[in-house]
This record gives sequence, structure tokens and C-alpha cells, in this order.
Amino acid sequence: MKFYEATADIQAPPETIWAVLTDAPGMTGWDSGVEGTIAPGAKIKVHVKANPGRAFPVKVTDFEPARRMVWSGCDLEIHT
Repeated sequence: MKFYEATADIQAPPETIWAVLTDAPGMTGWDSGVEGTIAPGAKIKVHVKANPGRAFPVKVTDFEPARRMVWSGCDLEIHT
């Protein structure tokens, strides 16, 4: 299984970061974009610059507001 992990220290309150990470329409301003609503159990499509024209379907499998979010195959954690 392929695995990708990235970390970053961001000098902002968790609630501010969470608002950016769950704003799917707003992501096109800083990334390729996400189709759908980022919410518990939601199925969304992720667009990436590395493969233009293709969307990757993922599911939001874990969702702890302002703390942790997991997309099927992608694990994103916000530590407070």
C-alpha cells in the first residue's frame, strides 16, 4: 500500500485552520480543489495538479472538529 504523510507547524488557532481545511469551495484559491462537502461520512472528489483532469474519490472516515480529519487513504491531523 502506498502511503503519503506531511506535517506542518502553523501559527494559528485550530479553529482558524479547521475553517480553511473544511471549506471545499475555497480550496481552489490555494489548491486544485475538492468537490463536495467535507463532513463526517461524506464522499468527496479531490483534484490535484499532478494529475489534471482526474478526480480522486475519497470518503471522510473520521471527523473531530478542530482536531482531526481522516479521508480514506489520507490522514490529516490537527493537534491542539
